[in-house]
Amino acid sequence: MYLQKDVTPLLTLVELALDAEVRTRAAMVLDLLFMDFAEHTLRDAYGVTHGRSYKKDKLKSTDEDTWRLTKMLFASSSYDWDRGDSGGSGLSASTKYALPEVVRRVAADPEPAVLRDRTGLPMPEAGPIDSEVVAPYGFSYTDPNDLGIWWGMGALTAWPVVPLTIDTFNRYGLSDNEASRSSETSARSRRSSRRTSGRRAGRC
Repeated sequence: MYLQKDVTPLLTLVELALDAEVRTRAAMVLDLLFMDFAEHTLRDAYGVTHGRSYKKDKLKSTDEDTWRLTKMLFASSSYDWDRGDSGGSGLSASTKYALPEVVRRVAADPEPAVLRDRTGLPMPEAGPIDSEVVAPYGFSYTDPNDLGIWWGMGALTAWPVVPLTIDTFNRYGLSDNEASRSSETSARSRRSSRRTSGRRAGRC
């Protein structure tokens, strides 16, 4: 369901961004995303392991939030259009994005294929902590340019990334905002409450 939520803002950037480089980069990401659709779609059903999904979205292809997108892109489904929309109308209204021909051909190819994908990065989240740990695939745990990789994977607090996370928070004052202060106040309140409860339990 969340892939469709990636398509909508990317299409918005392609159509409306004033910066040409932003438009180009957004289109490049769409190309990659639609190539993934092309490789893993059969008769417009995105029939592959695809992260967080729900029963309402996967019992049949027309329930998928990406179904109207893939039907519009590849036209391989015999099912009729319905009144619902999960990105199809945005794609139909696009005047600046063009699907690469190679993506269309991949989707139309009926022959079996072996696809080798990497959907994650190996990271030693458990101990022991090693100060000499080396990040995989040429990435770095200390280079700020690679921060988006780790944060994008939700690895803000994985021990190899913690020093870079803390340095980034301190450098840009990310902790100095109302939400963080509110969270810190709540945490202190909870700790105080637990200590008070513990003392009362001890007296009992």
